[in-house]
Amino acid sequence: MIFRVSDLTSDDLEALTGLIMDDDGYSMRVFGRPPKADAARDVLLARPPSLGPESKITLGLWDDDRLIGVADAVRDYPQAHVMYVGLLQVAPDSHGKGAGRALHDALVDQARNSSGIATLRLSIVATNAEAAEGFWRRLGYEPTREAKEWVREDGVITTAHIYEKAV
Repeated sequence: MIFRVSDLTSDDLEALTGLIMDDDGYSMRVFGRPPKADAARDVLLARPPSLGPESKITLGLWDDDRLIGVADAVRDYPQAHVMYVGLLQVAPDSHGKGAGRALHDALVDQARNSSGIATLRLSIVATNAEAAEGFWRRLGYEPTREAKEWVREDGVITTAHIYEKAV
């Protein structure tokens, strides 16, 4: 497959909403509920309050005219020289076809082209680990000793483990 990666903007809101709403498995595992209608807007706009909009990266992965993946990250978070990956989601029917790796490679390119980024960092919520951990480990991420409590919206208390990879 030949994919195209682009920065996502508000013009892509409908396509992004479709991608997120069509894959409720991720949201159920991480949040304990189906995706919210405004989830796409949050992916485009949400960032830590200490960071400006220039720190936000939202990439889309396209197969022809269909959005099949999204990656969201912020530069210099939680500290300088770190890019924090908040989300990498691929349409279920595109799993196992190189889409996730292609999207991740685009994030790595962004990190390498960003002044001073040395580390990619992410969290894997324990209730999503079976689906996600193998993917991230194949890309070279290793667990740190850091973990934090994660309370899902359905009240389930779980853990988010931190993983990192040098750029």
